[in-house]
Amino acid sequence: MKKFISTLGVVAAGLLPLSVLAQIIGGTGGTASGTQVTSILTQVLTVLNIVMPIVLGLGVIYFIWGVVQYVTAKDEEKKKEGRGIMIMGIIGIFIIASIWGLVALIAGFTGVGQGGGISNPYTI
Repeated sequence: MKKFISTLGVVAAGLLPLSVLAQIIGGTGGTASGTQVTSILTQVLTVLNIVMPIVLGLGVIYFIWGVVQYVTAKDEEKKKEGRGIMIMGIIGIFIIASIWGLVALIAGFTGVGQGGGISNPYTI
């Protein structure tokens, strides 16, 4: 789980510059055309709305697996292992929900919604 969380952080940090570099400057009179940024943000939001419930469900299943191990354990070491799995499951669920919330917050600030886009004030 620790390896998954660190890998997710590295991937997210690696993809962050794409949102900055994605905007095309062009159109009439050198005004900014936000259509490519809008389409990229809409696609990211669409993919995350599909993937995040699956990942969240896997986190819940991992937590439940820890509960089962804790309840069925005979010795103290197995109970400690089950408790560790439950804690990591809760931390994972929290991180997944936080990322999902941040994406929804960013989408709300930029005006990108599911199946929609932002209106460009620079178009004629």
